[in-house]
Amino acid sequence: MEKFANILGPFTLLLLAIFVILCIAQIVHKHTLPKAYLCGAAISFALMLLCVTLSIAFESPETKAEREATRVAQQTLPEETSTTPLTELDTETPEETEGNELTKEERLLDEITNVINEERLETFNYVPENDFALIRFKGSENLSGRLTVKGMYLHIAMILAAIQNDIDVDVDINVTYPLTDKYGNVTEAIVIKATFHNETIKKINFDAFDHANIPIVADEWWNHNALNIS
Repeated sequence: MEKFANILGPFTLLLLAIFVILCIAQIVHKHTLPKAYLCGAAISFALMLLCVTLSIAFESPETKAEREATRVAQQTLPEETSTTPLTELDTETPEETEGNELTKEERLLDEITNVINEERLETFNYVPENDFALIRFKGSENLSGRLTVKGMYLHIAMILAAIQNDIDVDVDINVTYPLTDKYGNVTEAIVIKATFHNETIKKINFDAFDHANIPIVADEWWNHNALNIS
């Protein structure tokens, strides 16, 4: 029935329009309106009302659902849609965020690798809860044992100087070196274990400090007997 009303509706509307135009033409020319025109217009109007009534009365569930969905969508449309270009949105580049600042661990590692290259740095561990760092690196091999030991002392002093001003941390520094036993076997062993508290590091005047005194200023110190070279 809904389909029938949808088909008949446009036809009756067109028929009504024709009769209305004919009636207007007769009035303009000051002619008496024929009864046929009036009856046709009335019948067309009645048929149009009938079609509308049938369409509403026998409206299918699908049509009702579509009409209701359209009504709800129109009610929920936002009053104004933002047309702000993406280039004007408030976005921050990585360089502008504070999150890109180096952490204490990253700054500490950066200072260490400026003194000891990454190939020689064996271990680096930082514990933020205790502000403690463990640093272990390979001692450089020089022409003589005396120069080797002095080189180890110098690198320890350089690491402490690098972190003195900007980083508050307690450090343990271990130095390894290949040692040969009496059987001729060579093994990489720890030859220096040193502990430096942050307060101790702050006290050292590195402008006039003699790195040979590293064992003396350390809070804790141990070295392998192989380093006891007179």
